Amino acid sequence: MTSALALSAGYLIGTKNLSIDRFLFLLIPFFSSLFFFVVYAVCFQTDKKGVNSGTGLGKYVERESAKFSVIIGLLLSALIFLVHWIIYGYPGNLSLCSFTLYSVPFLGYGLFLYNRIRNSSEIIVRHQLVLPVILSISFPLYFGMHLEELTGSVLPLWPFGVIMLLSIISERLSLSFKIRTIFGLVVYFLILLLSISGIISNPYISPYLLKALFCIAIAAYLAVFESWGVTIGVANRNATNVSDISNIDAPALGPTSERYYQNTLCALIISGLSITLLYICSAYTTLFLIFFAIHATVALVLWYRAGACRSKLKRFKWGKWKLGFGFAFLSILVLDSRIQEHLVNSEWLPDFVSWSGVGYLIALVALFLSVLSIYGVILGRDSFIKRLQSLTGRRNKYIAIIPLASLALCTLVLIIKGAPISEIIIRKGHFAFILYSVFLIVSLVYLIIQFFASGKIPRSGLGSIVGLIILTRVFTSLAVGVVIFLPSIRGGFSGLDSLFFSIPFVLAASGGFAFNDYFDAARDTISKPLRAIPSGRLSRKTALTVACILLTLAAFSITVSSPGLFGSLIQCATVGGVLLYNCIVKKFAWAKGLFTSLLCVSPLVFDVYEFGYASIYWLMPVGTYMFIFGREIWMDMLDTVGDSATGLRTMPILIGVGWSNLLSLISMLIGCLIVVSLGLITRKPFDMFLSCAVLGTVLVLIVFWLVSSEHSRRNIIRLSWVPMLLGLAILL
Repeated sequence: MTSALALSAGYLIGTKNLSIDRFLFLLIPFFSSLFFFVVYAVCFQTDKKGVNSGTGLGKYVERESAKFSVIIGLLLSALIFLVHWIIYGYPGNLSLCSFTLYSVPFLGYGLFLYNRIRNSSEIIVRHQLVLPVILSISFPLYFGMHLEELTGSVLPLWPFGVIMLLSIISERLSLSFKIRTIFGLVVYFLILLLSISGIISNPYISPYLLKALFCIAIAAYLAVFESWGVTIGVANRNATNVSDISNIDAPALGPTSERYYQNTLCALIISGLSITLLYICSAYTTLFLIFFAIHATVALVLWYRAGACRSKLKRFKWGKWKLGFGFAFLSILVLDSRIQEHLVNSEWLPDFVSWSGVGYLIALVALFLSVLSIYGVILGRDSFIKRLQSLTGRRNKYIAIIPLASLALCTLVLIIKGAPISEIIIRKGHFAFILYSVFLIVSLVYLIIQFFASGKIPRSGLGSIVGLIILTRVFTSLAVGVVIFLPSIRGGFSGLDSLFFSIPFVLAASGGFAFNDYFDAARDTISKPLRAIPSGRLSRKTALTVACILLTLAAFSITVSSPGLFGSLIQCATVGGVLLYNCIVKKFAWAKGLFTSLLCVSPLVFDVYEFGYASIYWLMPVGTYMFIFGREIWMDMLDTVGDSATGLRTMPILIGVGWSNLLSLISMLIGCLIVVSLGLITRKPFDMFLSCAVLGTVLVLIVFWLVSSEHSRRNIIRLSWVPMLLGLAILL
């Protein structure tokens, strides 16, 4: 299935003028490779219990079906070729030669697997996940991209001819898997750097080579989803009794499945970082980069969580996820190539994308290490070593690769920008630098949270700092500031002015969160025990003190931010609304969502009025209000136990969960349609694409909400930040 999708996606990407006869043409290479896929299934396919399928009579049937598939595949290919000849005419000798060259590797490798691997009890990873991936995904994708060109020349096939030759040589030399992997990665990245920098610039070599490298990276990325199933099969086949399954980082998978899981996690990270680098020299636009970053992040989070223990891995529905992720990624490639969106002309944070920016990133890494060192002095050697091991064990050691690799790749991007290359590559390098910086910052934040959460946090010292971070929702509050800061930069204001515009909203949000936790301490003890006060990290008195200080600073900062009269009124109304929030919730709990949504859209109202947006952009705060109102109802539906215990009659309690669920879905869909209408009215391709992306992500969230458990629904609420961030991008 994945190979057929790759072949079709390659044709859609490489051909602007689609033709029905070419789709019929694509069936020829598909059926000619049938033998390989049947043999691969016979050699490696496992049933749902993780046991190799086929015993006794089943083995005989599998063996005969593999032989029979050769005849069936070639006959069907010949039949389609004849039908095409009769309807559309003879396609030409070169087309016939191209299809023959496509079929030879599949037939040859299929025979090798049938004779050498089928009856072997040893699991050979390179023949299960490496070479088959290159052959069944990257080669069809590449072949489809050059289908039109292959009707007149077989020259585009030379990169994969070289790859197949090197594979045969390495097999004859009997090199170990580790040596093959290291050698392959070194050669791959060396050729990539030489091609990007222009050292390899021959017109008969460079274009085909770069596309082949990109297809291999895509295949490696898609192979991760196939390896999910292999890992789960091995975990079930080598099931062991696990005593400490409650420890989320316990190596509960068994030695073989644990190795498979970690290799898959590492491959996901490396392929994700590699595709971001390859984007620089590809024909894809910033839209591809944005959606790939979202796609890879979601995949990483899912697989990371699935590897907590064998029971979670066993429950992981890898088949549906594999098909969904593969189809979504190939759809991104096709849509990007069909839309032909131009690159964004304005560069974001131009002063940051420089060697000074690398210096800032190095300083962040140094700050991270300094925090660990200081905490080690406070905590003591034994406890510090135990916490440090949580960052270097099992899954987290691969997350720790991300900041170091991102820093190295940011440096590499700047070196590439300094070479005599085209303006387009320089601009793409700019966006790649920003994305790598985001990867670095997010991974460092995650690691520091893991470090503090890996043991019992003391009431005093840095434990209180963690409590303050939780109390003030630092990252959410900073996100509110970003909603003001980026549109202000886009509107032509300086960085300092933009910062002053943002500060009142950030302080008001932080103080409001602290104030809310002070009043909701009893309710949070039931529904949210990990918050700062119920967990014992901070006292109610401390929370009230922090809230008063932050809200006072927010009120004072309005006097120095110097917006217009209406902007100052919005800032004052936001601070006042935060102060009145808990009183309104106590008296009119059913209206909590309405009032919260109003506070949340106040930064967007500030943006549209103060930064010179056209009047049509008032649809953005209106649509966002409707979406957040639906999201607030979702949150109230999950907090009904705590609300009932404290006497709050929120909307789900007042009208019932069923009606509340319906109301939330209607509200969110109306909000999305308003945002989509904004993209259609402005007629800007980037806005239209983002508007449709907002609608698509919300529809996906709604579907998952309807079929998920309560625990999963909390994660869906967190993921609802994705459409909100995509909506913010419309303002940029």
